[in-house]
Amino acid sequence: MFETGTEKDVTYASLARGMMDYLVEVSNDPKESLHTILEASQDLATLYGDIAQENGPSRSTFYAFINDSTHPAVISSVLDYVDGELKEVEWVLKQLISAEVQAPKESQELERNLTNVKKLIARNQAYEDIIFLRLVDMSAVLSRFMSVRVQVEDEKLLKALTLMYKLVTASAKILIRTKTKPSSKFRKLIQVTGKELTVQVYPFILYLQQEEGKNETNAKIAREARIIPNLIFQLEQYEQYVIKLAKASKTDLTKWMKHTTNRDFRIVGLEDLERKKEEEEKAKLERKKKRKKDTKGKVRAKKRSSRGKGKGPRTKNSLRRQ
Repeated sequence: MFETGTEKDVTYASLARGMMDYLVEVSNDPKESLHTILEASQDLATLYGDIAQENGPSRSTFYAFINDSTHPAVISSVLDYVDGELKEVEWVLKQLISAEVQAPKESQELERNLTNVKKLIARNQAYEDIIFLRLVDMSAVLSRFMSVRVQVEDEKLLKALTLMYKLVTASAKILIRTKTKPSSKFRKLIQVTGKELTVQVYPFILYLQQEEGKNETNAKIAREARIIPNLIFQLEQYEQYVIKLAKASKTDLTKWMKHTTNRDFRIVGLEDLERKKEEEEKAKLERKKKRKKDTKGKVRAKKRSSRGKGKGPRTKNSLRRQ
């Protein structure tokens, strides 16, 4: 089945997603999964072009099941995989931070056994290096998918980028607090995020803003307009703490960090949506006031009508009683 899917077109999105899930998860080697994802991203770039270039579409080169009918499902599969990997890294980082908080107590208990203390430190550093390499891989995937000229699952991609920068910042904070010199793995992470990922973030945001309004709903524009400022904040935090770590460790980490374009750009769509929302709220309030006024008018008219009916016409009997 999968051999057929790589050689012949598949038009069912669910089947294409199943193939992509299988190809990514079937291997126990993360490098092989990464290779598969990068091939898929290359297919997407070949089919739909690169946002930085005016490439014309051509035929898929690796997987025939990636086409106009199935590419949203394939992209969703890959981004779900990336999200799972990043959340796993987030969990491990939390465990390391928790262990760091308890470190003084452990050190007191183990102060008579320096060998055990060294083993504890070495174990944590080994975990950190594994985390850094995993983040290097996910950074490569995100940078590839940002460059593809296709607007699918933008919210997932923006959220994954936000979490990515948050995790690198958390890693830098751990190294600063523990006064640990950045390993070659961490330097590789900063090199990849600085040279390949960060340089694409603002062009990607601008591309999304230029495409907004063509096929986007107001709700989606509003959601993206609220996610983007958080992404920018996490990016700035990442740069700030990498610079702090570079100074504290006397390691040149900033050579891979290029200053990006002016960040004081307007979040396209947000102001228009807020103004439209205010107008809708105002119109809603006016309608409510009008309904209330109409209701009061009807109640008054009903009361007047009921009073008139209660009195009724003057009859002979009523005159005799008087």
